[in-house]
Amino acid sequence: MEGNNKFIISRRKLLAGMAAIGLSFMSGGVITRLSDKSSNTGVSVRDYGAAGNGVKDDTVAFQKAINDCVAKGYKLYVPAGKYLIKGTLDNFDNLIMEGVSNNKSYWSETGYDDFEKGSVLHGSGDNVLIGGSIKRAQFSNLCFENFDLVAGVSSPRYVLFDSCSFKEIRRVLSAPGNKTGAYHNFKFRYCSFTVYDTDVLFEGRIIDSSWDQCVFVGTKPFDWVQAIANQVTNCRFEWIDRDAAISMYACRMIQISNNFFDRVRGAAIEIKQKNSGIVISANQFNRCGSGKNSAGGGTRMKELYKSFVVVYGEFSDVNIIQNTFLKSQSNDGAGELCPQYVIAKRAAIPNCQFKFQGNVMVNGFVSSLIFDEDQTFENIKIDADYVYPSLAAYVVHLALCASHEIQTVCDTDTIVEEIPAQLTVRNKANIQISGEQKGAVYGGKVNGFMRYDRGEVIFEDYTYHKIVPFSKDWKKSYDIPLSHMVKGVYLHLSILYSTSGNPDSRVTVTMSGSSTLSLPKLPLSGFEKKVYTTKFYIPFQSSSDSARINVFAGGSLKGRGSIFIHALSATYTSFTPKQMYDLMI
Repeated sequence: MEGNNKFIISRRKLLAGMAAIGLSFMSGGVITRLSDKSSNTGVSVRDYGAAGNGVKDDTVAFQKAINDCVAKGYKLYVPAGKYLIKGTLDNFDNLIMEGVSNNKSYWSETGYDDFEKGSVLHGSGDNVLIGGSIKRAQFSNLCFENFDLVAGVSSPRYVLFDSCSFKEIRRVLSAPGNKTGAYHNFKFRYCSFTVYDTDVLFEGRIIDSSWDQCVFVGTKPFDWVQAIANQVTNCRFEWIDRDAAISMYACRMIQISNNFFDRVRGAAIEIKQKNSGIVISANQFNRCGSGKNSAGGGTRMKELYKSFVVVYGEFSDVNIIQNTFLKSQSNDGAGELCPQYVIAKRAAIPNCQFKFQGNVMVNGFVSSLIFDEDQTFENIKIDADYVYPSLAAYVVHLALCASHEIQTVCDTDTIVEEIPAQLTVRNKANIQISGEQKGAVYGGKVNGFMRYDRGEVIFEDYTYHKIVPFSKDWKKSYDIPLSHMVKGVYLHLSILYSTSGNPDSRVTVTMSGSSTLSLPKLPLSGFEKKVYTTKFYIPFQSSSDSARINVFAGGSLKGRGSIFIHALSATYTSFTPKQMYDLMI
């Protein structure tokens, strides 16, 4: 053991040495920074000369700290303070910058604005904070204010803003459609954006980016143009003082899911032209389209934006599914009910086709489910649910625009505007309508008139007739009996026919007390048998007990021909009798 005594240190000497090391760490200087580098907090920006008093420009100090941390792999710690940044910071490559600010979701009222607490980066009002050379970075627990732009146009591999707050920012990201460049791979998580005095926060071409569990208050958060593969999930949009919270033009593969929209002055979402692959799902929509701003004042606004969702047209694969739409008073417990509509269609834009399924909207509007600026519903086609639990105004509105038949039931007396052609009702009550019954109602009554409980043949004639122009057989007439059951409905007419030569056909309907109704002509068919189908309306107030169908054959002496009628039928609801199809063989 004596040979090893030179390696033995006494307990007293060991403690003395440890005390000396501790004193040297406490002495500051370089040794302090080495201690910070090995700790969880990282390197402090104050060690590089940052003052954090809101007066001295800390741009140079921050850039020195960033360069050192990137070179040596340290995390950059930003203690509490207000750091004035007048320039632009660059060289973000595998850098973590972390402050001590809690995420701040606040309002403009006195007592709510605690933004100055914690780690605040304060701009000059006209500068860009982060330059376009950013590659990989994470910003956590920081507050950003008074910047013209938070990050310049860039395509990093990964940038994360985690638990950060933004105030008095003109833009966070901006790559407008009239300029080149795009953003890629920006992520925002648990962030709060409370900005009132600007148009939009995220603008233009932003790609492969996401926003999760964020809060947006004040200005419009998103106005995307040519954006691709973005996600907005689990976010809250409240008191948005603009015509829309999210607008999209020429975007692809966008997901907007599980968000909460409340008190948007205009619409929550605006879908413009050239979009594709848009999914809007599982969101809750409340109190949008009121025209009220966050201060409680009213604003004149187009009727179009008094809705939850505005659609333009000329887009594809747009899916609005599994959402909840709720009307409510514009202020807490006060104000007018809003919105007027769930869906609003922009005028003069064709090809507005989208899926609208699984949504809860029975209490989602004041006036009607759908508003069309054209007031025709001709340019809007909705892939709606096929079955609805009960007849209601919103079901009628959907049927006006549906791309397929919709079915529902009516168990209690109900008042609706009309029964559209795409709507089929299984009825056990009395339905009161002010318009027409264009669709099928099976059973019950409509305006007090009983209805058949299935499709019925009202009249059929399988006698062969030849109609020849300029002869005594130049027309054929059929008398269709009109019972109480068919008042106020469309009867469906089917004619099995063929032609020879070049006859000019004319088909009319006459009823006593009514003017003659002209129906579409029979197209030329040659000797091939064809089925001609059309429909004609029997008014509720009609006193006629029959309707006469007249088929005429005309033409010049040189171009005349003949019409051969093989069968004719009139039915309640749209179908062609089996026997008529048998005659086609």
